[in-house]
Amino acid sequence: MTSTNESDSAVTRLIIVFTVMASLAGITLGFRYYCKHRYAKQLGVDDLLLGISFLILSAAAICAAVATHYGFGYHIWTIHPPTQAISAARIVFIGGAFVFFGIALAKTSICLTLFNIARKKWQRYALVFVAASVLVTKLLSGIFIFVSCSPVQKRWNPTVKGRLDGY
Repeated sequence: MTSTNESDSAVTRLIIVFTVMASLAGITLGFRYYCKHRYAKQLGVDDLLLGISFLILSAAAICAAVATHYGFGYHIWTIHPPTQAISAARIVFIGGAFVFFGIALAKTSICLTLFNIARKKWQRYALVFVAASVLVTKLLSGIFIFVSCSPVQKRWNPTVKGRLDGY
């Protein structure tokens, strides 16, 4: 068995990656809103969906950052007490649900943006199909992770008695 030390931690990298990615997304969204306001004089539904998606995905990043307080990003042998790993897994699980819904809205927003510039009828039909498909599959995937366990706590706590479908 190898010993673990503080260098085994991925917490610093996790926080840096989440911070940089959220900052870049926020800056890009800010530029998009600025250009829409300056040149189009109004924001569209696609902009609203993208803003909501940004907030939801930011909540997911915050969940991951909070989970580091409970041991997320550390080697399992260094988490004391071990029950904190269950708390970390629960918080990451909740953040994962935010990711499903945030990605669904972001992809729908992109389809709406493309829908606004599409000129041919078949392009618009294809974009509606893609947007509907993405929404349905992502939302069902997000819901399935909750209903595939009985009780749902089984998803993040291996000591809970119950069933875990899909594995």
